[in-house]
Amino acid sequence: LTSENIRAIIQYKNFEIELRKFDESNYTTIIHSQCPALIDYIHENIDEYISDVYLKLDSNNQDAEESIINLLNNEEITLENKKEIVKKWNGKIKDIDRIKDSDLWSELLATNKISTDWRNVINYFEKKGSMDDILVHYLSSEKNYALLSTIDMGISSEDLKKKISIAFLSENRFNMKCYISFARNLPIKYHSWSYLNTNHLSKDKKEWLISNAFLTLTKSIYNDLKNNHSNLHIKLLERNTKDFLKSFEDYDVDGADLRMILQSRIFTKKQKINIITRCDKTLIIEDRDLSNVVCSILSKTSYLEFEEEILISLIKNGEIEDKIRLLNIQFDHVSRDTIMKLLTAAGWPYSDIPRRRRPKLAITQYNRTLAENLKNKRYISSYNPNNLMIHTKRK
Repeated sequence: LTSENIRAIIQYKNFEIELRKFDESNYTTIIHSQCPALIDYIHENIDEYISDVYLKLDSNNQDAEESIINLLNNEEITLENKKEIVKKWNGKIKDIDRIKDSDLWSELLATNKISTDWRNVINYFEKKGSMDDILVHYLSSEKNYALLSTIDMGISSEDLKKKISIAFLSENRFNMKCYISFARNLPIKYHSWSYLNTNHLSKDKKEWLISNAFLTLTKSIYNDLKNNHSNLHIKLLERNTKDFLKSFEDYDVDGADLRMILQSRIFTKKQKINIITRCDKTLIIEDRDLSNVVCSILSKTSYLEFEEEILISLIKNGEIEDKIRLLNIQFDHVSRDTIMKLLTAAGWPYSDIPRRRRPKLAITQYNRTLAENLKNKRYISSYNPNNLMIHTKRK
């Protein structure tokens, strides 16, 4: 078998066939040559023909799709030669299911020789059972994912919708542009994926999932974010505040976490107070910055009962206005002894009051309220309303 011999036979039998077609679409030209003896001979020696003729014609890459399908499904042609046919051909298979040998599917995707169509992608995914490297590479082509993102997947099975959606959301090998393109066009439109494994996803993908409400709050997702990505777990809490408060005690919340939660603009004041009353109070005592934040919040709310040790920490570490406002809120609910301890914890000049000195306080409304409270409780003898000098009782 040589191309020259085949060309001579075809020209002899059918002189109207263009030589250009013989060189560019050789097999298709032979099939339409009206030379049945030649066609039979080619088919009887098909693998030899592929090796010695078909693959050696440099410009032979324009065969009709149907011709290529017939060659790829021909069991007499070796897999190696079939792969070479795929590489050489310039066309695309419209329906990958028409290729019987699934080993060739990988070659078709790897060389981008299938039509960009969700049916082909889904059939390949189901056949392979996972998102393999070849499929990821194919889908990562900007030309492919840009087109696919505009087409409905056309999936009717709910189980397959879920499987496909999880596979795409769990795929870290996509770049961000590709990942977002597919995530926005999932066959399942509801969000909050509680069963999505995020452990292997990059930080930017997790952050996008949180910002776009794809993740619901679970202990496993929370712990993954807390242990591996600074502050992302707080963003997850901010997207799921109600669920978090329902099971606050189930989550590992340390002092730094608590401080970020209480400083968040997303959690409401009511929610923050709820958290303060339920959290491990040791965290507040041991963290000056956290104590400062808590003092600020509690200084702007009504009375809440706290143990003396907590109040001392808050007063000691709070800003001046916050600590005195909090002290005033607590004034009618704690003992004289506790008030004296809180004044001492507040620092100078307030710490001079238990020492029976005569401090002069800054002229502010919260200091006037404090002076009036001290006088009414007879903890001091009087104060000067003009300069807020405190007159303590002498022993």
